[in-house]
Amino acid sequence: MTDLFGITPADRQKYIVFDVETNGLYRDGMAADHPDGPRLAGITMIWTSPGLALEGERTFYIKPEGWYMPQGPNSAGAVNGLTTRFLMDNGRPIADVVDFYNRAISAGYIFCAFNIQFDCKVMRGEMRRLKRPDRREETLTICMMEENRPICKLPYKDPKKNPGCKQPKLSEACAHWKIQQHGAHTSRDDAHATLALLRCLVGAGIEFTPKILTSKENA
Repeated sequence: MTDLFGITPADRQKYIVFDVETNGLYRDGMAADHPDGPRLAGITMIWTSPGLALEGERTFYIKPEGWYMPQGPNSAGAVNGLTTRFLMDNGRPIADVVDFYNRAISAGYIFCAFNIQFDCKVMRGEMRRLKRPDRREETLTICMMEENRPICKLPYKDPKKNPGCKQPKLSEACAHWKIQQHGAHTSRDDAHATLALLRCLVGAGIEFTPKILTSKENA
């Protein structure tokens, strides 16, 4: 018997590589479902075989309900190219998108994203707003940003104050592995770039262990 993603209970070491686009960012200490927190505007989910072959992908846009996509210099809309009008015309109810995301959690996929703490926090916020469990403790995660930090070895601007390696940007990690990005700051392009990074690490024999995000990251 297979589930909605076409996998059996005996074949669950598969990956969901995903990326979200939002209408803003969190401020320090802000809870996932804070009224002033960012709202999910778009998400791409790519599911793979255990060998990281692409088995399918979906991109969803969300119809705004009580929020909008800001425009203007340095705004979220300027970065991701989305507008409120586009989302109203092409978006789906947030409950439909959360249902799809929840099915992937139930199917036992390992979730992978670049800076996954942010992406998962956004999804937790939307689940809580729908009065649903946020399922943090059921979601296995891999963060390509953190996995690439010791590989890229990028110094901070002031190495004397911060002698370690800084978190790489997605573009910096892709440059290290000579991955050509076909775009940036769209959920589909960033998700495919993240999948390419995951394949590079696995191909190089680099081992990592999926983890549950901690309660501190669960604000």
